[in-house]
Formats: sequence, structure tokens, C-alpha cells
Amino acid sequence: MYPRFVQLFRPYGFPCLLSIVPTALSTPAYNGQRPSPWPNGVRVLDWDSRLFGFGVAEITLSATQPDQLADLVAVLRAQDVKLVYCFVPSKGDTIAERTVRRFGGYLVDRKTTFRTRLRPSNLTSDSQIKVEPFGLHMPSNDLVALAIQSGEYSRFFIDPAVPRERFEELYTIWIERSVTKQLADEVLVIRHQNRIAGMVTVRANDEVGEIGLIAVDSAYRGKGYGTTLIREAHLWLAVQGCTSCRVVTQGANIPACRLYTKAGYTVENSESVFHLWL
Repeated sequence: MYPRFVQLFRPYGFPCLLSIVPTALSTPAYNGQRPSPWPNGVRVLDWDSRLFGFGVAEITLSATQPDQLADLVAVLRAQDVKLVYCFVPSKGDTIAERTVRRFGGYLVDRKTTFRTRLRPSNLTSDSQIKVEPFGLHMPSNDLVALAIQSGEYSRFFIDPAVPRERFEELYTIWIERSVTKQLADEVLVIRHQNRIAGMVTVRANDEVGEIGLIAVDSAYRGKGYGTTLIREAHLWLAVQGCTSCRVVTQGANIPACRLYTKAGYTVENSESVFHLWL
């Protein structure tokens, strides 16, 4: 059974976007007399908990751990966690997947990580289509709309138990924090008649660049804008000293997977993602 959402949530101050870039968070303090209630491999996600208004955690379940899931679920329930993101490495680990499903886990994503080397062959610019930095510290309405469109295959959109307004809020915050350089180093856009027709967010982490959000407005698809945005992202990252680029997308997002493959990307890693409602 999915929980029934009966109340919207008041605004919070968000320290970081953990739904997208998970990091370890503080757990209940160890007082010297008992261990932390969180077992190894469990992370409580503070930002996600604030967004949804209840406890959210994540676990990674390997082939050697399915028999531990019952104990993990019991601990999380006792701590009022309502939603668990279960990550299962996609290497034929059917035992772990069957175990998660048996507990009611709902498959929401085949998370796929693509990577490419930044070679001269994919560092060419398309002079026919102008790409430029967004240049403002607050996203425009059309940029927010594009960010939301970029999440149309997101697990937060796929899961029917996640309210639409929470999904839209998540992607709105993501683009807000991208233009303010908290989650991205630059936001590149294509404009058409004073309207933003496409955008991509990029970040340089030492020699590895990252594409965060990328989207082309539905009215402008089929014009090669997606390919152009990737090329310009590669050029921008190369100038920053990056020698490769990584991007994460959903396995069900066939258009995006084809776009990255066409741009020279290969699959670096994949894993199944389940939402387990307690």
C-alpha cells in the first residue's frame, strides 16, 4: 500500500540536494552506551525527509545481503522512516531484486551512468545554433519549465505515490541551485525568439566533467538542439581541464540513452532503484 498524502508541507531551508547528489548525513548521536540505530549501509537523507515531510533513507542491497532486509526494514520502521530508496547493482542480481519486491519494493528506475572521453572528435562546435550561459542568478519561468521537463523519466515522476507538486518542487530547486552555482558551475542555454528552447547544466570535478540536467523544450525537439547542447557542454568542460564527462540517466529514457550513445558515450555502470514504502 502507498501512503495517502493529506497535507502539503511548509517551506524549509534546504542545505543540499540529496535526492540527486546523495551524501552521508548525521545520524542519531552515539552516546557511548549504545551504537547508532542505523545499520551499516543505511543512510538517512535529511533533505529528502524535509521535502516529503517524513523520514526517508537509502540502502544498497548486494547479492550477499537479501536476508538482512527484514532486519533493516524493522529498524527503519521503528525510527519512523516511511520511504526507502533501495539500490541494487544490475549485474544479474535477481535474488536481491526478488527480495526487495517481496517486501513491496516498486521498481522506479534502471539508473544508468554513461561516460565518454573528451577527444577532438567530440569537441566541435555547431556555429549554426548559438549556445550561451544563462547569465542570471534566478531561473526564468521557461528555464524552470525545462528543468521539470528534464525529469519526465525521473523515479520521482514515475512513482505514483510521490505527489506531482513534490516532483516539480525538487526539479525547481535543482535548477535554482544550478544557476546560483551550488549544484552546477554553469547553465548553458539555446534561445529562440527570446524563449529558452534548450538547456544543459555542467560541473567540473577535477578532470571529470558532469552533465546534470539537460532538456529541449517539446516544441523544439528534432532540430538537433540536444546534440548541440552536449557538444557545447563538452567544449566548456574541456576548457576547464576535464578529460572525460559523465552523465546519469534513466534506463527507460530511450531518447536520452540514444543521444549519449550517438555522442560517443558508453555505459559505465547501472543499478536498479526501488522505492520501498513502509
